[in-house]
Amino acid sequence: MSSFCVVPFYSQENSQYQVTPCCLLTGPLNIPKLQQEFLDGGRPTECQKCWSVENVGGLSRRQINNQSILYRYNCTEDEIIEDCRQGKNKIILYQITTSNLCDQACVTCSSYLSTKWAEVEHRAGIKPKSFFQADLDAININYADAYRIGFVGGEPFFDPTTFKILRRLIEYNNRDVAVTFTTNGGSKFNEQQLELVKQFKHVGIIISIDGIGSVFEYMRWPGRWDRLISNLQDYQTISNVKVSYTVSSVNAWYYNQTTAWFEENNLEVVNLNPVYHPTWCSLNSMPVKLKQVIKNQNNKLSEFCEITGQEISIETFITHIKNQDQVRGTSIEQSMPEFWAVLQSLR
Repeated sequence: MSSFCVVPFYSQENSQYQVTPCCLLTGPLNIPKLQQEFLDGGRPTECQKCWSVENVGGLSRRQINNQSILYRYNCTEDEIIEDCRQGKNKIILYQITTSNLCDQACVTCSSYLSTKWAEVEHRAGIKPKSFFQADLDAININYADAYRIGFVGGEPFFDPTTFKILRRLIEYNNRDVAVTFTTNGGSKFNEQQLELVKQFKHVGIIISIDGIGSVFEYMRWPGRWDRLISNLQDYQTISNVKVSYTVSSVNAWYYNQTTAWFEENNLEVVNLNPVYHPTWCSLNSMPVKLKQVIKNQNNKLSEFCEITGQEISIETFITHIKNQDQVRGTSIEQSMPEFWAVLQSLR
């Protein structure tokens, strides 16, 4: 199977600090070198996050973007590769971090991507990251030819920049562009926003769900499960709803339960996001004994449970959890009692 990826040739992603073909790329980037390695049939080490997802049978960002480009040009992968060799490629896939405006302080996040976390950190005497909002002129979107634009945040439903971009697309008469929103599920479009969104032929909504019930509410505090379910039903009247699932050492124990719920509700996981940062809740750094427990559950996470030498101790892991609970005002014992009991048994 080919390892080619269209992303370095057709994609642009804008975040708070950088413009990159892909936010998953690691280390100092040499894009021409990366492009050549793909053209030569290689598997760049910078793209390890996609390889890891594919190794466990997940759908990687590489595969999703490849499918988009092949569909857009109605051609074969070999034809796309030849176009890239000849320099006929152009940026038509965009992912835009509109701002760090967000109403949730998730376990694996920080003020870098959440103003709710900024509030929490400020109360705790921690200097938060400054507020960020995308500069549309600096983003340099090709509004006329854009084929897909994904809005992420923060929470893109909150940000007026999201809807300014949609209006500009309409000004350029590009209603065929596929627009996708990655949301935490805590809010809905208002009437004006909904009228704007309905003008586009292809709309996708991806909800970030990292557990069900009280696990969701803990992982994505102060999100509410009942509100998410209500909003999910509303989103399904607008679009085919899919899921982004972030898996860390804090919620990995619930993987089987969570994915079973996705299957029962016909929700496809299009983004399986293993956590690498913050380090303390990354799968690589998961305590050895906890890795053994997760591995024995016989699921796709076994791939991430190999011993890396980066593991932290159970006591260190629990200390990080308790420190975060104190800052957020949450309680893992109350929200995730089954997992808390497992941690106690491993001490």
